[in-house]
Amino acid sequence: MKKSFLSALLAFGLSLPSQRTVTMGSFAHGEPKEKTTVTPWEVKMANYLKGLPNDVVLLIQRMDNCDHWAGEDGYDEERAKEIEAAVSKLKCESIDADRARILKKYKSKKSVVNKIKNYPAGLE
Repeated sequence: MKKSFLSALLAFGLSLPSQRTVTMGSFAHGEPKEKTTVTPWEVKMANYLKGLPNDVVLLIQRMDNCDHWAGEDGYDEERAKEIEAAVSKLKCESIDADRARILKKYKSKKSVVNKIKNYPAGLE
């Protein structure tokens, strides 16, 4: 199973070598690419997710990507298909149900619940 950018970033404790890092460039498609820099958003997201259970990290990553794709413009047929494919692959139609399930699972862990409930405001 491939590790996401954020999983890799968290595993390195945010101290990545400046020469080679992994990016969220194709993160929405689950296939991180290599590049030489990490964006400020990627660092914010990694810090936000640090210490959370893996299923919560995956949920918030999906929420982030579903938000991204929901805001995209299908300005032509090809772009509309790209957006539709990404939304389908991410299973954005079930994100609310998955969020509710995870919230129920971690209801006794306030810090985890707060991270889920405060996304994306907690990143700003």
